[in-house]
Amino acid sequence: MVTNYYDKLFFIDRYVVTRLQSGNWDQQPNDESIYEIGNPNIVETIIDPNIPVNVTLDVNDWGSVDLLAQIVGQGKYNNSNKNQASITQANFKKQKSDILVRVRHNELETLHHSVWIPNCTLDSFSWSYSVDGNATENYTFTGDTDRFYFTDWRDAAIDIGTYASSTTFTTNVDPGSSTFTGLYASINGKIYPFKNGSTDLMTWASNTGSGTVTVTANGTNYGIPSLATGDRIRVLYYRTTPNSTFTQLDTDGIAAVKGGFVEIRMFNDSGSAPSQYTTNLQSVTINGAFTRDDIKELGNYQLVDRPLRNLQLNIDVTMLEDDLALWLNAMGGDSSTTEAKLQDTIDEEQTIEVKIYDNYDKTNLLKTITISNAKVLSSPFNTDVNSNGTITFSLRADEFTVAGSGTSGNRLANAYPTGYPYMGTDS
Repeated sequence: MVTNYYDKLFFIDRYVVTRLQSGNWDQQPNDESIYEIGNPNIVETIIDPNIPVNVTLDVNDWGSVDLLAQIVGQGKYNNSNKNQASITQANFKKQKSDILVRVRHNELETLHHSVWIPNCTLDSFSWSYSVDGNATENYTFTGDTDRFYFTDWRDAAIDIGTYASSTTFTTNVDPGSSTFTGLYASINGKIYPFKNGSTDLMTWASNTGSGTVTVTANGTNYGIPSLATGDRIRVLYYRTTPNSTFTQLDTDGIAAVKGGFVEIRMFNDSGSAPSQYTTNLQSVTINGAFTRDDIKELGNYQLVDRPLRNLQLNIDVTMLEDDLALWLNAMGGDSSTTEAKLQDTIDEEQTIEVKIYDNYDKTNLLKTITISNAKVLSSPFNTDVNSNGTITFSLRADEFTVAGSGTSGNRLANAYPTGYPYMGTDS
């Protein structure tokens, strides 16, 4: 079987990742060679059975916050809620995502298999804006072992469960005439099968794909916990009669954001945002670096959890050197004096504001990124014979907001694919 880039769809939970340029995952087992005194050979090579999956998603920034909202668990699926989320660093604290990949057979044009990578914790992200090329977003995750589903189980999907009681929760299924049933439930990051041999650990209520389904947890003797409000519940389910249809994304909507669509301002926290964007900027890159603790326990080869300890933003801003007066003023200095020292103002906290519009005319604001309390760490000047002189400011911050501007404009509204899986309302 041969597959091309258009033969795959990536989902974060139930949200399809649009404008995806590359999606990759791999496994890197940890091995240990055991030696002993008196023996020149390796006695044994032990493979650690905890084999995490590394996932990378590279996406064109098209002015939507919906992918980021889905990653941090703030996503809404109702069509009236497009691009309306407001996300801060606090939303990343309990972040976990389930990634599903649906693959079709290129020659037969039918769904061939699905891949489930559960409990993916975000390790880093990068948002880049430049005078050359498209604005981009990059996300890297670490998840549990990937699971492949073929033949009868190939038509798999993920849904978000909603707490109902200590033993029940509800979930949606894709509209249609087929009957669906559950395979696994992920409760707060731990995976439980619906069956253990012939024993039902969870009961999937009878349905024909017409709405919500009630799931009842029966396997308390097998370690399934009592449910509580706030539990993170994900369900992997499948059609008992596989659907051979493979839904393709359409070509409506914004394909990418160019440098001319973006306005960026940098200013001292003690002042107010200037009306004019900062001129002569060449590039701005925002990198989010996560520090996580890998929690283990005796008797369990799998990680128990990967809680977030710290999230830090590293920002690089490059500008042409001929606008230094503007930058000195922005950082609280005074360029009108005879002598100005950058180091006198380098400790001033800065705000960086990124506004993304839908076209070069900037008539429709799509998304705003605001980074506050940023500290300048370095400011190297660069000059060579083949380019203009530049200065790159490297800053560090831990407070930010990413806010969508709603559904104004038809291009965002038309950019959402319809069809499988169900894009109902997430409660």
